[in-house]
Amino acid sequence: MTQPLAVPVVSVTDPGSAFAFVLGVLFNQRMRADDAWRAPWELGRRVGALTPAAFLALDPGEFAAQFAAVPAIHPFTRTMAERAYRAAELVDAEYDGDARRIWTGVTAAQFLARLQAFPGIGRHKATVALFIATRELGITVGADGHSYSISCCGSLADRYHPHHEPLLT
Repeated sequence: MTQPLAVPVVSVTDPGSAFAFVLGVLFNQRMRADDAWRAPWELGRRVGALTPAAFLALDPGEFAAQFAAVPAIHPFTRTMAERAYRAAELVDAEYDGDARRIWTGVTAAQFLARLQAFPGIGRHKATVALFIATRELGITVGADGHSYSISCCGSLADRYHPHHEPLLT
């Protein structure tokens, strides 16, 4: 039986949880996945809301201080605080403050390219995010004729055997 991933409920209709998904993808390194997916919600609590606007209402130094408060949001406190702040800037500037626009009406290749524009999200993280978004969260992404396998992702691939590719429409 397949165990669900530790991704908190992300609503494709809620901008806050969509932004949490992007941050969870970003934070999912060098810490337990459960903690990485919960961390955006704690960060939002600390800054007053889980929105790019709430993050950007603080100057970068104050935001970093909130990020680093004990317990720190992520083991790489300074780097991830900078990346989270930059993620808020990108969502604000490129998607009018609404992270849902990252995946709305796009193909898989566009989804990957958009995620990879965020500092700290490379091809591997973006591919895993594509898989989680389509398999776990029901986010609709268009097929484009390419393969986006997670077969190299060890336990994640094993969990979904034989389904190693995202559900593309």
